[in-house]
Amino acid sequence: MAYPESRLAWYIVVGSIPAALAGVLLEAQFEMLFANARWAAAFLIGTAAILIIGERLLSGQKQLASMTWLDALVIGLFQAVALLPGISRSGSTIMAGLTCGLNRELAARYSFLMSVPVIFGAGLLQLSEPLAGNLRVGLPILLATFVTAAVVGYLCIHLLITWLRQRNLYPFALYCATFGLLFLLSNR
Repeated sequence: MAYPESRLAWYIVVGSIPAALAGVLLEAQFEMLFANARWAAAFLIGTAAILIIGERLLSGQKQLASMTWLDALVIGLFQAVALLPGISRSGSTIMAGLTCGLNRELAARYSFLMSVPVIFGAGLLQLSEPLAGNLRVGLPILLATFVTAAVVGYLCIHLLITWLRQRNLYPFALYCATFGLLFLLSNR
């Protein structure tokens, strides 16, 4: 029997497929939504709803050994939904994990691990233009940006996992709902 940790990489692959397919097949539609800030504000309210529903449905007892392929696919579908502007990728995938019954720490850890292939793939697509230019000038900037993003990202992940061990995500839901509503009300 395979160790749960060895299956984790395969779960990440399976969970990344929906977002990759949606990103490639629906790129034009996503770009259209990103062009209008009202959509981002509305979807921020959607993020708040996802977080509240996820916290309410939370069962959160599964360990990695009990995680299934269906869990990976469901969480991956939520990651695909997070391609919409204003939908929190980590918030939606953590809540999907909690709704699938994963414990809070595993849901957060899996969410962040699952982001690596999607963010890496999107980054490669976006790098095609700068790399086509003067690589010698752009490479130091790209490397500095990469290192900074990696360090800050790691610190944020550590902070969020520490937070989730003891607290819920209702404050983040309130933040998303407040700013989404304020933007929509001020830009009628």
